[in-house]
Amino acid sequence: MNARGVVAGVLLSTLMMSGAAWANETGTLEYAPGDVAMIGFDSAMHDFGEIDAGSVLEHDFLFINNGTSDLIIEKAYSRSSGTSVMASHKPIDTGEIGQISVKFDTAGLSGDHTVRVKVESNAYNGPSTLYMKLTAIEPAEAMVDAENATVED
Repeated sequence: MNARGVVAGVLLSTLMMSGAAWANETGTLEYAPGDVAMIGFDSAMHDFGEIDAGSVLEHDFLFINNGTSDLIIEKAYSRSSGTSVMASHKPIDTGEIGQISVKFDTAGLSGDHTVRVKVESNAYNGPSTLYMKLTAIEPAEAMVDAENATVED
């Protein structure tokens, strides 16, 4: 079994045990009414750590429909420049796993950045926001070249 299969299995078993319930911001357990879609992500945040500026980063956010009716991703998008988001718009059955794929071009960036991805769906507990964090640094070669550069009159 590949890594994605293992992650999907753990995600499925963990989220299916909770049924149509989730913990709100205060930690209180809430239950959804019958016959609704519910979306649960394996993780809503991915931290790339330090990366070379100019890299194109990719990450797949896995989710499951742990509600009782079909889940439909209506729109998944980011307002961050250089970001593309792809998600299937086909209905996700109860217990089915889907993914939202994000690519982010770090050209011209330096320092700490957080990319936000908004996911609009018919989920009772939606909309959702996903996050990618990174620290863009100049590649080592560029830093050495800059240090060795001389100014000519």
